Amino acid sequence: MVAAMPLTFQAVRAQMIVSTILPAPRVNTDSPANGSKENNALEDRLARADRMVATRMGEQNIPGYSLIVMKDGRVVFKKSYGFADLAGQRPATSNTIFGLASLTKTFTALTLLTLVDRGLIDLDSPVGKYMDGLSPPYQALTIRQLDSMTGGRKYTIHFAKETLRWMPSGL
Repeated sequence: MVAAMPLTFQAVRAQMIVSTILPAPRVNTDSPANGSKENNALEDRLARADRMVATRMGEQNIPGYSLIVMKDGRVVFKKSYGFADLAGQRPATSNTIFGLASLTKTFTALTLLTLVDRGLIDLDSPVGKYMDGLSPPYQALTIRQLDSMTGGRKYTIHFAKETLRWMPSGL
């Protein structure tokens, strides 16, 4: 079982700030980008984000943080900072499960309702309609049940690890 220090509100705020300073520059992926102006701009933004995360962690006493930046479906930056377990001095990694509590609910609801508005999902359809390979207890749950936490399933680290199977490979 992975014991993780919860991220603080300041860490999430830092993550939001990173998102605002990293608007994706146009990088020509069809030709070698080494030394190109666009690649240099991306590298500069990533270096600024790296420094900012390290600085904010010190200023705001944030124990651990992981940052992954993806562009065009590929990882362009991946780094973990601080500790997953402060008492045990276990370093944070890209596999650390941070307890975010309810901070992601707003973003999840906005994303789900955007998909509903576009006709891409139905809140009352089972999750199994959209995702293959779920364990039987989760196949029949509806998206509405998952979003409103009324599906009757207890949240466990096992559930979190099963959910991580759906992340893009290479993270």
